[in-house]
Amino acid sequence: MPEVIESVDHIRSDKAAFLDLGGTLVDGEYLGSTLGEINRALGIGDDVDMMIYNRHIDEDIGGIGNHAAHAEELEMELRAVDPTIEDFVEGIRTVYEDRRVLEGAESFVDNLQERGYTTIAISSSPKALSLMYSDELGIEMIYDWKDYIFDEQGQFEALWVNPEASGGKQEAVERYDGETAYFGNGSNDKRAANTADISLRQEWSQNPLKSYREALEVLE
Repeated sequence: MPEVIESVDHIRSDKAAFLDLGGTLVDGEYLGSTLGEINRALGIGDDVDMMIYNRHIDEDIGGIGNHAAHAEELEMELRAVDPTIEDFVEGIRTVYEDRRVLEGAESFVDNLQERGYTTIAISSSPKALSLMYSDELGIEMIYDWKDYIFDEQGQFEALWVNPEASGGKQEAVERYDGETAYFGNGSNDKRAANTADISLRQEWSQNPLKSYREALEVLE
């Protein structure tokens, strides 16, 4: 099972490959598609979900913004519909059944590890879903960026954002002091990719085998 970390300071190697999940290693072709499906299962409509996101996050400059403020407003909407842990589990199950690991993704992860990179999933997907996909892919670590919190009675309590990267994924990549590689597909991956020493950002799901081959070529 992958190790869950809340700080890049816990990466015990001098080379790290940060990997987006949805649309890069797993089916999903549009911004926030996985997170949107989870929110839909919890009772938040797509229009409200995207309105809140766009209010706080600027995709034109690579997903930079106040992710903590976005989470706070979305949390208020979630409290209003009062979802349960059962709703959350059903959303996780639906996404996992609908969005499968892309062809060649496991070999790509293996190849990165053979080249000496510690592989780290960094995704807006809930931790439970990231764990399921990362375990299937053989990814070694999960950077715990965002998650849904439920109380002991199974009622929604909070939407958590890692304060180490409340401005976007690029803050985690910038904080790590070793050699960095970054691979992602979304507009919210732009700045993180630009921050890394080596990166490739493209539409992986259109031709995953070709995309993974090109990604390995940039590491040569």
